[in-house]
Amino acid sequence: MDNEIAVELDNNKIIQYDIMLGRFRNWIQFKRDIKLTNLLEHNRKIQFDLENINGLYGGVYSGENPIHKFKLIDEFAVKSMKFIINQNGVNIDSLKLKIKPFGNLMEKMLNQEYKIYQNISNDQVISFYIKFSPIEKYNNLSKAA
Repeated sequence: MDNEIAVELDNNKIIQYDIMLGRFRNWIQFKRDIKLTNLLEHNRKIQFDLENINGLYGGVYSGENPIHKFKLIDEFAVKSMKFIINQNGVNIDSLKLKIKPFGNLMEKMLNQEYKIYQNISNDQVISFYIKFSPIEKYNNLSKAA
């Protein structure tokens, strides 16, 4: 699957991804490149791509609140991330993910309407998730699977 999916943002800053992405070798270089590009071209938006990501996963949850009504129904792997960073080199204007679904249910879901959200704890993005609701859509897809 090669389509890019937009992530719902909430005034996110690049430093909020340090814990989640800090284990990847190119994350430190990525942040240096952002700073350098911002110094050289401070009035332009910057696009940076993190590609070939391994070991970063997200969950698909049914219900309205995946943290409190926890029902994991499928998972996906994040294969790449595309950041569009605004002129100040700090705030993120856009984040898109390329994902690889794990199950048949997820494959069928991708033809439905959904959004990818961020799970944020202590001002750090710790994971991505898809909120799949209402539960009736999940039940209909489960029967078709």
